[in-house]
Amino acid sequence: FPRRSLSLGVHIRAMMGDNSSLQGPGLEELQQLAAQLPKQVTAFYAGDERFAGQWLTDFQRAKGAWEVCVEALRPGPLPTCDEELMQEFCAQTLARLARSFASRFNQQA
Repeated sequence: FPRRSLSLGVHIRAMMGDNSSLQGPGLEELQQLAAQLPKQVTAFYAGDERFAGQWLTDFQRAKGAWEVCVEALRPGPLPTCDEELMQEFCAQTLARLARSFASRFNQQA
């Protein structure tokens, strides 16, 4: 999946543009998440639930998870099994974040 993670980083850089003053995760943090996500999803499905599972759980709580997942899903269906698994995880992450949106919004108000 390395070629897609590089592409994901490029999409994130373009998405951020000159908006680095906005609240939320910075470009470097988003790039780190984007680079690690495919590796951790592959490791998890290969049987490394203990370490990769914790990283993936932490990822879902990270401030940049929404942005990284949106960019990972942007290209549409991908050709390899590992890429499909990553997109499935991203879709689940976005669904989880969307379900918690109302409670997060009320807490910040």
